[in-house]
Amino acid sequence: VVAIENPADPTAESSCAARNELHAAVERLRASNGGSRYSNEVLAEARRRSAALGEAERAAFAAAVDEWRRGSGPVTIEREAGVVTRPAGCWRDEEHLGSRGAVTMTTV
Repeated sequence: VVAIENPADPTAESSCAARNELHAAVERLRASNGGSRYSNEVLAEARRRSAALGEAERAAFAAAVDEWRRGSGPVTIEREAGVVTRPAGCWRDEEHLGSRGAVTMTTV
């Protein structure tokens, strides 16, 4: 996000230097994007790429969950020392205060 304040005297030397620096920064940014200018087509392409990446991440996660559900073996969740794990809904129950350290879960 770029915010630009119009100077009181646009012909002042300081205004020209700032404007030139801004133009140079925009050109460097364009060059880093392969010379693409902002347009509806470029924005649509960026959205398509983002959607494709998101879909790939969702597919990878779904595949990992499916593998886990097929019973690929025990799952070990390693927790940092001092982390307390409590089953949902038993935050008052003293006998379910959980454990510290590594917790081993098995597939069902």
